[in-house]
Amino acid sequence: MLIQPYSPLRRLVQQWGRLRRISALVLGALVVISIMVYNKSLLLTSCDSPHANIYDIVIDAGSTGSRVHVFQYERTNSGVVLLGERFGRVEPGLSSFATKPEDAKESLRGLLRVAEGLVPQSCQKFTSVTLRATAGLRLLSQADQHVVLTAAQQTLDESPFHSRGAAILSGAQEGVYGWLTVNYLLQKLDTEGDTVATVDMGGASTQVAFETQRTSGEWLPFNYVHKLRTPVRSIVMYQHSYLGLGINEAKRKLMTSFAKVNGTSSFMCFPRGYTYHLNDVVLRNSDAADFDVCAELFREHVITRPVCKFDACGAHGVPQPPLSLQPHPIYVFSYFYDRLYRFREEQGPVYVSSYKVVGQEVCRLESSGRPLSSMETACMEMAYLYTFLTHGLGLSDDTVLQVRNRIKGIRVSWSLGFSLSSLLQMD
Repeated sequence: MLIQPYSPLRRLVQQWGRLRRISALVLGALVVISIMVYNKSLLLTSCDSPHANIYDIVIDAGSTGSRVHVFQYERTNSGVVLLGERFGRVEPGLSSFATKPEDAKESLRGLLRVAEGLVPQSCQKFTSVTLRATAGLRLLSQADQHVVLTAAQQTLDESPFHSRGAAILSGAQEGVYGWLTVNYLLQKLDTEGDTVATVDMGGASTQVAFETQRTSGEWLPFNYVHKLRTPVRSIVMYQHSYLGLGINEAKRKLMTSFAKVNGTSSFMCFPRGYTYHLNDVVLRNSDAADFDVCAELFREHVITRPVCKFDACGAHGVPQPPLSLQPHPIYVFSYFYDRLYRFREEQGPVYVSSYKVVGQEVCRLESSGRPLSSMETACMEMAYLYTFLTHGLGLSDDTVLQVRNRIKGIRVSWSLGFSLSSLLQMD
């Protein structure tokens, strides 16, 4: 018996096939919708949802170079938690472009390209970028500052990020933000008296900051006292920035002053046979370099200690509670780190006297008359670092120092402190 073309069995088979095709179409549509929802969810979670991670970009326009810091944070109920930092650097510093604003722009574009490669494209319009210039620009005339900052602002405005502007960071802010960086990374901010002191030796200025007793705040002039509000407590701080006492400016001042007073006498901060042209003056040394003589020259010409008119003073008669009497560990960074560990390994404790011991050895290294780019001013630099700690800050040789350039893998600089302060509105 033949099966009819439209028998019940045939109809059942055909209906089952149609159901399978419809099910496949429905399933495919659901998959497409799910992918679209998932991708939208990822976009929101990455950028603009209340629970999204945050990116923040800070450009540190220093005296010797500009550095871009890209920070990533996780939002929490109490604020933010730092997840990591990425970093890029260009040289020279923006202060060298006072007559070349287009070169300043190109320098910054290179840093912004680094940031664009680190921040997901979908997050860039939600990410702030800020440029702050430090002592290198502070030393320029107002007219030159305006030229450089205008070029910087225009470059930030061209970027895909949200610009928070280009400006000069005050010395007080630089010291406070550097202090905040170190104490945040050490998790020392929550308990009174648990914080550490910081000394940041830059190229053109040096910043000193530490939490001080409230009684000290009673005799200190108001511009040396800073009150910082953290999510947990309010902190009374001492801060001061020694403009002109960064390592490069201090060397320049010493050489200029020595040349005026001593003419062509041997400059014993140099290696034997080394010659340096300073404007119309030639500085040279025909004797062996001498650490002690060089340190004395810094005390005489650069780090002066006039009669103190306050309860206590630091270099230049600046009011300062004695750092040696403070209960805080002392963290020193920037050039304190770079110069010391050029000549010794990063192991064992470091004392103030370590700079003298290393410096005396460096000063015994004499050049053969040809410039040694990494050594020509090393004796002078070590003598200055030691003299600033002892004569400038009043620290004894046996004072223990924590010399760092990173803490928990994060670079030690004012940039993180600035970012945290902006995000948490701590000022």
